[in-house]
Amino acid sequence: MTRAGERAGRERDVPSMPSLLVTGLGPGQTCIERSEAMDEEKKEGEVKAERLEEQLKEWGVDLEKFKSRANKARADVKTEIEREVSTLRAKLNEAQKRLEELKMSGGAASTEMKKGVENAGAELKKAFDVARAKFK
Repeated sequence: MTRAGERAGRERDVPSMPSLLVTGLGPGQTCIERSEAMDEEKKEGEVKAERLEEQLKEWGVDLEKFKSRANKARADVKTEIEREVSTLRAKLNEAQKRLEELKMSGGAASTEMKKGVENAGAELKKAFDVARAKFK
């Protein structure tokens, strides 16, 4: 048998049906359904990113308010507020960095990356809530 004949014989033995692993489709899922699901996930991720971006801007404004209070406060309180502002600024910058990474990755963002951004936002929210309560 020639090489071409051997190749043709092997091709007949291999099923031509696409594997679920290759297509990324779930059982019983069509390409259109998968595409729609991916579009929905992307939209949901974009909405979450926009909400977090708005929240980060608000927290940036809050930081400026804290700094203003620090300038008017007694020396001991001023030092404490400045230390808190510095910590919050670092957390805010880290959250903004993670959000930018998420936006740059687009729809290909991994679940872990999305969770990291959500966790950074939650941690920052808790830190701001504590600071607001402390410096009222």
